[in-house]
Amino acid sequence: MNKNFSLFSLLFFLILSACELSQTYLKERFDTQNLSLCTLNLFNQQENPRNKNLSWVGDWVFRRKRLLVAEKTFFEEQPDLLFFQEALSKANDRNNSDENLLKSSGLKGYDFKRFKTRDLVSSSEVESLIYSASNSIKFSDSHSSLWSFGQDGYLSVTSAEYKSKPLLLFNVQMPRKDSIHIASWYSFIEKRIKGVLAQSGICANRVIVAGSFLGKVNHPSYINFLRSLSLKDSSSGFCENKEQCFTRSNENEISQQLFDVFLREQIDRVLVHTSAEVISASLAFTNKVPAPIKFKEKYGLVNLFTSERFGWKTSVRLASCPKKGYIF
Repeated sequence: MNKNFSLFSLLFFLILSACELSQTYLKERFDTQNLSLCTLNLFNQQENPRNKNLSWVGDWVFRRKRLLVAEKTFFEEQPDLLFFQEALSKANDRNNSDENLLKSSGLKGYDFKRFKTRDLVSSSEVESLIYSASNSIKFSDSHSSLWSFGQDGYLSVTSAEYKSKPLLLFNVQMPRKDSIHIASWYSFIEKRIKGVLAQSGICANRVIVAGSFLGKVNHPSYINFLRSLSLKDSSSGFCENKEQCFTRSNENEISQQLFDVFLREQIDRVLVHTSAEVISASLAFTNKVPAPIKFKEKYGLVNLFTSERFGWKTSVRLASCPKKGYIF
């Protein structure tokens, strides 16, 4: 009987040790907390409403009202990290600046990092790519670059730290011009991401790519891009009904005013490494408020949205970089 008890004790000890080792492994394997991410194109208002002789270029009253609509999402979601495209600031005017407006309202207390992309001479404005992070994320300057492609396509990268682990953050603004070849665009992005990975020494598990993307999610060039970098679209598995993931939608009245035909597309996306766990993903910044009378009369808007497109949000748990002794 003593022999059987000893065997049972040994078996129990081995099982307990295996459980503790498994828990240690999982802690090493993944971040201990989920990371909430959002991307949103703030719309530079350079494209005028269709069939109208009016222009909303440089209309900062309209822009400020739009940004106020986003506050509901900021307060409800409290994301850890946001990627903004087509952020504007009026030259020599701190009051008319997307960054300063966001800092003083829904993203008060967040840290910001900005990459100037171009000067909009006709409206005396500066356009930028912006990152915004809660106090759980610390930006770094060790890997910080901006690249341009065509007339208005941009890619930026910045490094950061989250829970003492590195991040490589890529902000993507696709070209608006139809003349850009999709395959060339993805080749451009892929080459630069691979270059940063090689230079930084940070593993691909810690890469996040967010922003606006050309082509459908099943476009061959997009699929090849994902495979080449071992990335996955956070929307995968969360779009049983495709319309649930269309960030450009005819439900958005600003988008209606831009195009003669209804366009429904999944443009705004967040990509993570295939090793990451995607906890949730859905459209963001879909709320609306009744448009002020002046915008009803001037732009034909009944309701006011944050931007011409909806944004995208996801909650993920990133895998750690492999350590010696572990096989991921």
